[in-house]
Amino acid sequence: MSWDQTVTKADFEQAPTGTKVARCYQLIDLGTQHNEFYDKDKHQVIIGFELPKDLREDGKPFFISQFYTVSLGERAKLRKHLESWRGASLEDDQRTVKEILMTVIGKPAYLSIIEKEGRSRIETILRPPDDANIPEAVNEPFVFLLDEFTEEKWDKLSEGLKNLIRRSPEYKKLRGLDQISAKEPFDEEEVPF
Repeated sequence: MSWDQTVTKADFEQAPTGTKVARCYQLIDLGTQHNEFYDKDKHQVIIGFELPKDLREDGKPFFISQFYTVSLGERAKLRKHLESWRGASLEDDQRTVKEILMTVIGKPAYLSIIEKEGRSRIETILRPPDDANIPEAVNEPFVFLLDEFTEEKWDKLSEGLKNLIRRSPEYKKLRGLDQISAKEPFDEEEVPF
């Protein structure tokens, strides 16, 4: 890389597009984040998947993640993805969102991945057939929840994710900084993984 080059958001290997075999290995609670466009605060999480049959140049599986607003409302993307992934409605499910999300760690899925604005994106999550041959996870499952905060897990997060989480009132309260405004907008494209 020369002195006058800059690093762009797409300078890392994007996950391949198409229908891909995946396994959920990551759940990260971002706390409440401010959306500048809608001028609203929303609790958000990231759900991450590895693609064990699709390997990067370094031999490790590709990974892809999706930001979700923590909502199971009828029009919520999280609800739509969870229902198509489990192959059943959440209508009568009495568990909390947290309880439901904790059940997806380690679970296999088929992902429909599209390219949009130069990045790979999860369009749909589907339940694999019962006889599907899904490889075991390569990456160790990782769950970071603000209401179960540990320094050990915090230290495993990227600096970009830490900076994002630091903006949340939940994090500020944990650290005794809850007098500071949470209305700092973020762009999910800026979060390096």
